[in-house]
Amino acid sequence: MSDPFVIYCVIQSDYENKDLTTRKGVIDTVSYEFSDRDSEMSMTWNEYLVLTLDQVNDKNAKNILLWLYKYHKRFWNPIQLKKEMKLALDIDDIYRQLIILSNA
Repeated sequence: MSDPFVIYCVIQSDYENKDLTTRKGVIDTVSYEFSDRDSEMSMTWNEYLVLTLDQVNDKNAKNILLWLYKYHKRFWNPIQLKKEMKLALDIDDIYRQLIILSNA
């Protein structure tokens, strides 16, 4: 959790029980930032996702994103995604969507 944005969100958190002087307090604040829809981190990630998905503007891209999240411990290429997800897209279209999602 050494990402500067994560650290910033934890330090600036609006979590009402924020106590960064104890281990439990830090863990609870991090948990809040990752899980509460009103936290700075959640709202920022939501903004990125909305902008990205609007750019792709495709049901398949949303499904690809969810698939990659579900199987996050595995690396996927467009051919594997097409086969496993039974996508009715060209390999080039899948690749293009992956590039846009990656850049986001």
